[in-house]
Amino acid sequence: MAARPRKREYRHLPEYLIFDKDRGVYKFTLITGKKKNIGKDRAVAIAIAREYNLRMRPANVPSVEILVRESGGVTGEAKPFAEHVDHIMERAIENERPSQNTLDDWNNDALRVKEFFISTPACDIELEHVNAYINHYHAEASANVQNRKVSFLKKLFSYAVDESLMFDNPATRKKMRRTEEKKRQRLSLDNFKAIRRAAEPWLRTAMDLALQTTHARLEVSRVRYSIREPKDGICGCVWLEQPENGIYGTLYIHRQKVQKK
Repeated sequence: MAARPRKREYRHLPEYLIFDKDRGVYKFTLITGKKKNIGKDRAVAIAIAREYNLRMRPANVPSVEILVRESGGVTGEAKPFAEHVDHIMERAIENERPSQNTLDDWNNDALRVKEFFISTPACDIELEHVNAYINHYHAEASANVQNRKVSFLKKLFSYAVDESLMFDNPATRKKMRRTEEKKRQRLSLDNFKAIRRAAEPWLRTAMDLALQTTHARLEVSRVRYSIREPKDGICGCVWLEQPENGIYGTLYIHRQKVQKK
């Protein structure tokens, strides 16, 4: 239903401002419905009414800010964040070159992000949206999973900030959940010896290497019998052409936990 037109004598005044002829004063209606007397000076009353409407009733007052926002913003910051996810993902993939497994996780998370932020302008995203996203998709997930999902949002938002789509990164204000250390089941020496006695030669060799080098199972399993030289992701034994003082070669093993430090 269309709004009722204002009386003729009030049409030259800002919305919600009227002139009380009986008392000779201007009255203005607040958003609470309460009417306030704002004096007899017409120019002052009009200025106050316009400023109040601009701040408290922005949807009713045309302004450059509103028109820019409705146009999507200067750099697209007022467009839904979902519209920016694809090109942000392209940047992240090009810059960080994730493994295929990581990329699959990113793509799945990106679909959720586009679904959740389909109508939320990029510049309006706050910490409350981050919390709502985690609660919506990962409320029952472990602390590790939730922390990874927050980190993914943090990654996307960091690129958005870089492109002036967001003023800051709200995901950085999200407190990560505390995670428990991995609980390992230690193998007793007697059980280790029993397994070694029954093991195939290749497994027995791996077990001996694990004892001698103190490296983890995954690290030992990557060792090659012979390599020309050690490289990133390639480890094994570089054999000498002739033994020297009882030394036949050098064994190179990469530490998984420190390979990127």
